[in-house]
Amino acid sequence: MNNDRRWERPTPVIGDTTSATERAEKPDGWALPEDVRAALDRVIGARRDIRRYRSEPVPNHLVRTVIDAGHAAPSVGHSQPWRFIIVDDPALRDKAAMLADVEKLKQAELLTPDRKQRLLDLQLDGIKEAPLGIVVACDRRTPASGVLGRNTFVDTDLWS
Repeated sequence: MNNDRRWERPTPVIGDTTSATERAEKPDGWALPEDVRAALDRVIGARRDIRRYRSEPVPNHLVRTVIDAGHAAPSVGHSQPWRFIIVDDPALRDKAAMLADVEKLKQAELLTPDRKQRLLDLQLDGIKEAPLGIVVACDRRTPASGVLGRNTFVDTDLWS
């Protein structure tokens, strides 16, 4: 990883500062407006898999935008256990692609012949073709105590 692609993990902040009492008093007061919900539905509905990649490097500001969006995701007890690893070394991406191919072949052997063929026909070469990848990992080193919900259900970090 290039040093210019290393960012400090932001301090978690909670976006909704209202209390349960406030939300109970006016349950529609904190709901997203209809136009925002409609826009969100359009964005989610337009989601697609990417099968072709441009070869030029991804600008740092776009990588930062993706990582910031990931940090804004909800998590149990607002623990944000994820860590993002930028993989832009072609040799490392080639090794990851090989591991993915091995696992795809193992999985294919567990399927019926028609499903096996459909899996093997999938174009999954993005690991090698894309100029970088972002690995999302769960950092389990943070103690469960002190994270609301995780002390009782220790695997909630994985759920997040």
